[in-house]
This record gives sequence, C-alpha cells and structure tokens, in this order.
Amino acid sequence: MALVLLAALIVAALIHAARSQNQTPGRRAELVLVYVVVGYCGVYQIYTGFDLLLEPDKILTHLGLPTGNAVTYWTASIYLGGAFMAALAIWYRGSYLLAPVVTWAIYFAGANFAHLHALQLNSVTLTPVIIGFVFATHGLISVILVAMWGSYVRSTRLRLRRSTDRRGD
Repeated sequence: MALVLLAALIVAALIHAARSQNQTPGRRAELVLVYVVVGYCGVYQIYTGFDLLLEPDKILTHLGLPTGNAVTYWTASIYLGGAFMAALAIWYRGSYLLAPVVTWAIYFAGANFAHLHALQLNSVTLTPVIIGFVFATHGLISVILVAMWGSYVRSTRLRLRRSTDRRGD
C-alpha cells in the first residue's frame, strides 16, 4: 500500500504541476516535495504513529523483536511529532520544508538499514529482491526527498540570482 500511495502522490503532484501556470522546474520539484512531505511523511505517518500507539506490539512482531517493550510508545511519539511537522508543510513552504525533509530522509534511510538488519537477525537471506523491496519502501523516500529538495533549492537560487543581476545590485 505504501508504494501505491507514494506513486499516487507523485503522479498527483505532476498533474498539479502540469496544470499550474508556473511550470518552472523549481515549481515542479516543490509540488512533488510538498505532496510527498504532506501526504506520505505527514498524513500517512500520522496514521502509522497512532497505529503504533494503539497496537505497540505490531511493529515489534513485524521486526521479529520481543513484544511488550514500552519503547514503542516513545517511538510513536517521535513519529507523530515528525508527521505533524511534515503535515504543516501544506501551509508553510520555502525553507520550512527543510525540517521535514531532513527528518524523514534520515528516518527512512535509517529504517532501511534497520529492516535489513532485523531480517538478518531473523535468519532471512538478503537476496537482491528483498533488498530492493526494503529500499523501495524506505530508502527510496529518502532519495526522492533529497533529490526534490536539491532541485527546488537549485531552481530557486537560479531564479533569485537572475533577478538580482537584472536590477544591478
């Protein structure tokens, strides 16, 4: 479901960008970034955070760890904090986007390695298919966030530099 949601958000952002009057590369990157940050890192992770609070042992079982650990409540609280911060990006743009991008890029990169490590601890052979699936559901989001942030910043800086040069400042 997560991959379908991610793909749907990217497609929706690209459709939005195509219908937008401002069709610069920076605007497209910003829209993809905002859709992924708000939809995936925000709304979807708010759901996940509350799911962790209501069924804390589910993630531990999924990772093959012993159940009954109270650290899942702490994890859910951190998750919810980051998710609500990301959801706010629907109203706040510009440099505000850096905070959820950094938070979730680091989180999903770490989650990528955590899942691979948990699989190894549970004696699962890490085949290219398994590694690819884990990357697609975790690491890919980090790549998308960082790439879109870089594109957005690069395009914005280029536009700002050109307008400054025209004024002769």
